[in-house]
Amino acid sequence: MIFEDFANKKYGDYISLIQFSEGKTHLNLVRESSLPPYLINFFECSLKNKPAVITKSEFESILNRAVVFNINYVIKPGSTLLKFIFGEVETRPVSYVRDRLKYFQFYNYYIDQIEDFIYMNSPATVSVNQVDMLIKEVNKNILDEISNPSNGDSRRLNLIKLLYVFFLDLVKNNPINIKLSKKILSAFFRDKGFTDIQRRIDRFFTHEIFIQEAIELMKPAQKKAEKVEAEIDENRVKEILSKAKTNLINAESSNKDIKVALETDENAPKPEEIINVENLQGIKTIRTSEMVPEGSLEDTPAEKTEEEIYSEDLILESKLNETVSTEPDTKEEQKEKLFNELFCEEAYRKKILRKMFNRNETAFMEFVNNLVEESDWKSASLKIDEYFTNMNADYFSEEAVKFVDIMDYYFKNRPGTPRHITSKDKS
Repeated sequence: MIFEDFANKKYGDYISLIQFSEGKTHLNLVRESSLPPYLINFFECSLKNKPAVITKSEFESILNRAVVFNINYVIKPGSTLLKFIFGEVETRPVSYVRDRLKYFQFYNYYIDQIEDFIYMNSPATVSVNQVDMLIKEVNKNILDEISNPSNGDSRRLNLIKLLYVFFLDLVKNNPINIKLSKKILSAFFRDKGFTDIQRRIDRFFTHEIFIQEAIELMKPAQKKAEKVEAEIDENRVKEILSKAKTNLINAESSNKDIKVALETDENAPKPEEIINVENLQGIKTIRTSEMVPEGSLEDTPAEKTEEEIYSEDLILESKLNETVSTEPDTKEEQKEKLFNELFCEEAYRKKILRKMFNRNETAFMEFVNNLVEESDWKSASLKIDEYFTNMNADYFSEEAVKFVDIMDYYFKNRPGTPRHITSKDKS
């Protein structure tokens, strides 16, 4: 698996940079080594208030955790932050949260907002819901930035620049056109909740994606982030974020992340030499051989379902047991997550809720949860027909057609589900 191989390669590269005398080394030697700054920081955080002398076995254990931790964080920053800080509990003392935040060296647009929230509110404890809401508010603002035509390609480049540099030797690259595994980009945008962008990536490509292509795929994104309920006042969160609302992913912050990811400031090429937005202009971004005809995106099945993609290659997360909790979602949480993924387009969700469910979101969710438990599309479509009849719904209304299309897409792409003709097809 690509992430296992990548982690093992990096571990081998980094362990060779440290000299051991009689099976020991020293924290000062680690600080003076050519290890990337983010790894040195992980050692300093892990060895806080411990002897500066490190045995080889302890060094190997910390290095392994540091590599795996940062791979996960670079790909899936939001979920890794929540797991690492809270594990299985709902709240943590502020001192604990602050100590944990020191481990994170990238994506300061998350870390700064969490620290600002603590500074401005002076709480005794911080809850997982509060941090989750902050992360989602930041993501919503980032989506606004990359969706704004006036920002050009520079913001989109800044958003993904670190991914391409961090995994530079994962696939064969050249300085002009660097590329990255589709699965990394797909997981990154899924973690941010940018479902539309993730689906484009999954449907357009099968393997690697050039950075020019990734920037192009971000352009059409207009989806608003989903509404989030939390324990703190939403206006308070927005007030905290307002100072950075239009400048979260600037070149300065993304280049700083790259410097932290590379070996040393002295040896590292300048970020603008690795990826220069000026060099992206005029390049045809989507490969013709893999391009889906315009207007047919909704009807094009993904190469793999999300379940297959993430279970195969992000299984690396299971190695984080000592550092990051990976407790599986409960059945109810899985249902809610699936519902939110199916109806992620807020505009259509509101229309369907209002027109077909009389604004009763509980009834909406329960009906969908019952549908997805059906064995196949034929059984589910019969239930939809029955519901439409009872509600005197217009089968050809915009809301009804969209609802059927979403559920049809779900069953069509669910593993092991045979395809059947829908009532809409018959008509």
